[in-house]
Formats: sequence, C-alpha cells, structure tokens
Amino acid sequence: MHTFKDRFLFIIVLCMQGMAFTQDLPNFINSKKVTTVAYWEEGDSQTYHFKTINEKYKGDNKKPESQTTTEYDINITVAEEADSFYIMEMVYSNFSIQSSDKKKAINDEFSGLQDGMKIRYKTNNVGQFDTILNINELASELEKQFNFVTEKIKDNLPVKLSNEEFETVLKVLIKRFTTPKNVEVLFLSDILTIHGYFGFEFTLDKSEEFEITYPVFDEFELNGKGTILLTSINREGDSFMLNVNSAPSKSELEKYIIEIFESFTMGLKGKLGELSDFKITSKSKARYSFELSSGWPKIITETITNNISTKKEKIKTVSKTTVK
Repeated sequence: MHTFKDRFLFIIVLCMQGMAFTQDLPNFINSKKVTTVAYWEEGDSQTYHFKTINEKYKGDNKKPESQTTTEYDINITVAEEADSFYIMEMVYSNFSIQSSDKKKAINDEFSGLQDGMKIRYKTNNVGQFDTILNINELASELEKQFNFVTEKIKDNLPVKLSNEEFETVLKVLIKRFTTPKNVEVLFLSDILTIHGYFGFEFTLDKSEEFEITYPVFDEFELNGKGTILLTSINREGDSFMLNVNSAPSKSELEKYIIEIFESFTMGLKGKLGELSDFKITSKSKARYSFELSSGWPKIITETITNNISTKKEKIKTVSKTTVK
C-alpha cells in the first residue's frame, strides 16, 4: 500500500530529475520553447567542416555553365570567458577549391594562403558577435591575398587595362578594403554563420519576423527582412531545429552593387558598360540544428539564389553551403 508520504517522495524525485534535466539542457525552456544562448567555458572548442558549391546558370539553361566547390575546416576555441563576454579564436585549415574551369594551379596556390589564418573576435555573454579583435593582422593577410589574386587574373580581365591602369586600380582596392570596417565585412561571413542567431527565444511552430542590416562596405546600407521558425525540439537528442528565410531589399541591393561596381572602375566606367538596366534579386533559405546543452550549432545548411539580368543576358547563381 502506497502512503501519502510515498507519493510525496515520488513527486519530489520527479521534480529533482526535471531540474537536473533542465540544468543539463539550459536552452530548453519547456516542450514548446527554447533559447539560443551560449553556455561555454574557457578552453571549449568545436571544429566545423564547411562545404560550398557555387553554380552559375545562363539564360534558361538547366545545366550549370560553371561550378566551383570550396571546402575547409574551422576550429573555434573559447580563448577567454567572462561574465559579460567571450573571446573566441577561429582558425582555418584544409582549404581546397575545385573548379570546372580547370584552374587547378591557381586554386591550389590560393588555398595555401588560407591555411592557418586566425580570426580573434569577441561576443557578448549569450554568444552574439560583437567585434573582430585582430583587424590589423587580417588587413596584412588580405593585402597579400589581393596581390596574389590580381597578379593571377590581370591578363584575363573582362576589359583590357594598361599596366598603369591596373596598378592604379589595385592600389585603390587594397587601400579601400584594408580599412578596419571593410576588413571586418570581408571576414564576417563564417562568424555570422555560426553566431548569427544567438540571444533569442523561440516558440514551437510560431514564425518570427525579423529585420536584417547586412554587413556591407564603406558607408553603404543594405537592409532586408526574414522569418525564423522553430520546427522541432528533441530533448533526448540534445537538439532543436530552426528554419530561416531571408532576403535583402531588391532596390537597396541593386543600388549597392551598382555603386560598388562603378566606384571600383574609377573613371573606367565607359570601358565596362552602363549598369542602368542591371536587375538582381536574392534570397536565402537556411536550416539550423543547435545543441540544447551548449548552444553550439550542430548542422547548418543554406542555399542562396541570385537572379541577375541586364539587356544582354540573364544569369542565375546558386550557392549551397553545408556546415557540420
């Protein structure tokens, strides 16, 4: 016969087990709610393999005109932990580029420039990105990469430039891209892939709308909108899934690309043609799996589709990225 005391003790045991389970999975709020908060300690690390397949289609062709596959590993280490922030180190390795245009030698050389590159950055206490800390070091690395790439492609530009014109363009590009703001923009992509959705609470099957301010060069602005949907919570599997759809403003994106392109030509616009008829749309569809216990992303997939048109042609580019 079970007494009231037995039942009371049984209830206490269940509550204690539930508390322990919640402590082990701090991002689990209840069966319908989760948070994306970083629960890390100094010395924690994660290694991710990035694989991106870029395809280019012309007109209405179903077969890509060109395809490039880029793969690399990044190791992320919590270098320092404090009450209000984390200091993170992201180190690149095992870079490889495979291209259908058979420029293997150039790709192999460029891949070698990436291996060992380190980005040191700061997040807030929930894992949201704050700032890159080793900007000057990255600016020097970027200048080295610019010199390598431009030297390799200068004889295959879409327009013929004299050596003097080419050197002028190169100097301006290096000066422009190695400003602190633009260096940060160039190195933000992978950081935001990992840290872009920290610091939020989500409810199962409830779509949340959000506004985006994209990281862009100089003083330009590029805004957009998106939706996030929590599709599943798996306590036993220590995971939950988010679907994220987003797109930049069409008018702002077109203006941004045209202004960037025209500023790069520095008075050579006549050689490169007018862009008044240039049109572009872009959209992203992503799926994220996070750990309930630590907040680290487990698997990320994203497809970005761009449709570009001018008076002369239509082009579609598709970029498919997998991170795991």
